Amino acid sequence: MRRISLVAEGRLFLSWGAAVAGETGTQGVGVSLSLSGEYGESGRKALAGVRMRVDDHNASLAPGARRIELLVRDDKSDARAAADNVADLAGAGVPAIIGPLSTGLMLAMRPGAEKHRVA
Repeated sequence: MRRISLVAEGRLFLSWGAAVAGETGTQGVGVSLSLSGEYGESGRKALAGVRMRVDDHNASLAPGARRIELLVRDDKSDARAAADNVADLAGAGVPAIIGPLSTGLMLAMRPGAEKHRVA
């Protein structure tokens, strides 16, 4: 399984997309953002941007190349939910998780990401 760092403004999707080009099928990428709660408005905007970039990536692939599929989870602006999302998404086999929006939620996700070896 490939490992990448968290996506920053869609830039890493370009290099990661190139790494999986030539392989067929779909690669899931996890998304754990605040879609509700204190950071909900910002999380929904961030998700729209991520979806737009993934759509652009998928549209630019050669026929039969590997597409990116987002597996989206709401962390509810809550540290426990964010940590639970890591285990859930790792269980789904994603190599990377995009998010969260806050340092507190990121710190809550870090132990699980290290345990499950998810970037």
